[in-house]
Amino acid sequence: MHKINLFGIAAISLVICVLTCEAVAKEKIRIKNGHFFEYNGKPIILIGDSATQSVMQNLNVNYKAWLDALAANQVNAALIWAWMAVPQTVDGLLVDRRYGYVVPDITPWVRSGKGSANDGKSLWDLTKFDRRYWDRIQNLVDYAESKGIVIVISVFDGWPKSFWSHPFNDQNGGPIPSEIVHSKPKVFTKRWLKSIVTRSRNMDGRQQFWTLSEYQAEMLGRSYDQSWPWELKNQYFQEKFAEKLLQVTCNNSNVIYELVNEGSSNKLYDDHWIRFFNKRCDSLIIINDDYTPFDARSSKTVDAISWHSHSMDTEEINYRWLKGFRNQPAKPVINSETVPGYYSDSPSVDDFRKIIWSTAMAGGSIFVQDDTVFAFDPESPQKPKGEILRKYLGVANKFFNASGIRIDQMIPHNRMINKGNAFALISEGKEYIIYVAENDRIDVDLSDMKGLLEAEWYDPSEGIYSERFIVHGGGSVSFDPPFSEDAALYMKVKNQEVD
Repeated sequence: MHKINLFGIAAISLVICVLTCEAVAKEKIRIKNGHFFEYNGKPIILIGDSATQSVMQNLNVNYKAWLDALAANQVNAALIWAWMAVPQTVDGLLVDRRYGYVVPDITPWVRSGKGSANDGKSLWDLTKFDRRYWDRIQNLVDYAESKGIVIVISVFDGWPKSFWSHPFNDQNGGPIPSEIVHSKPKVFTKRWLKSIVTRSRNMDGRQQFWTLSEYQAEMLGRSYDQSWPWELKNQYFQEKFAEKLLQVTCNNSNVIYELVNEGSSNKLYDDHWIRFFNKRCDSLIIINDDYTPFDARSSKTVDAISWHSHSMDTEEINYRWLKGFRNQPAKPVINSETVPGYYSDSPSVDDFRKIIWSTAMAGGSIFVQDDTVFAFDPESPQKPKGEILRKYLGVANKFFNASGIRIDQMIPHNRMINKGNAFALISEGKEYIIYVAENDRIDVDLSDMKGLLEAEWYDPSEGIYSERFIVHGGGSVSFDPPFSEDAALYMKVKNQEVD
């Protein structure tokens, strides 16, 4: 008779649990102290890159190389659009000029092999998902999670702006009748054919895409019927997509959903998706408060707010996010679109760096939307800015999120700046951060701080610290930044550990 070694079985079970239960028990990213986030046990602000119209749209984009580059720079977050049909034609007469060629595009749905869509390929079949897309987004989220990178997925963003190439356009196999879509006459010049169509120069189907059959009910329980009116089909296919997205990504600890970015102007539509996601998933939800027709801050079903600003003025950005920090109830406010233009060299990467710091100094999170990930397509001609931008994002991350600063205990306090273009973020009596946007002398009011402070300068361009020095509190103190451009001054009360 064989004896069963119960002790051995228990030991093996324990080892298995150690190896597997940790992943299962990994806590999702959450809100910390109202204004900030907490992930992997650490309070953070999100300082990330953006891949809105590239990584999930083009199979040639090497998303692992992109995430590796972010991780190498200690960048803690990235924003992606869930999907967007690339505005291009198979004959190459129309291409997205950020790629410069006809890319191997992908969407959540398969092509039917029948008919001809506006891009010259066959019509979409919205009743069938494309497994390549779903494997790609799941693998991307999993890989980012393994690198400690938070992924914000923008759901129902921007797509109707390019309705010409939209899968829901009936000219492409979708349910929305093109004859009811507002048309804008357009002369198809050679110059236009080489441009991107993100705002759909000839068709604008936003209002139709935002039209559902029943805003207070769901269509998922029904069996699809080709005879349905277009509004019901529209709702059904959107819900099937959202359900599948949640099935694939909700269990990840690093996922946040931004719903209806840039707003639908239809409160019923926005409310429908907030309920839909909250019913099925406990991950955080962001609403873009610039355009939404309701008060997202007061909503108990919205966790964080995103704003867009194309300003490159550091004082304007800091002031706006400062107001966002002070508004109640407290919620994280994210600068999720910073780009005045995708293609030009203006603003410079130095301008972007200063906007990153100006936002963070108001307690805000930020994604730099310059779509540097286009360069991770080996066929794309777009190479500028990316490496430097990722470096600057990483330098800011190292300071705010990886240096031991308790960012969740800090509040903006610009009133202590008596002179100079500078901003203050402090934990009174413990830590003080002063960011100097220009290389000017600053005067800082330390009259409430009677003791000694240990201080050091930090270079936002290179991520290096100066030698430490002692600052005497009790009055106004002048500082001359040691770097040629912007600079950050960190001060901590001497002989006091930060909790």
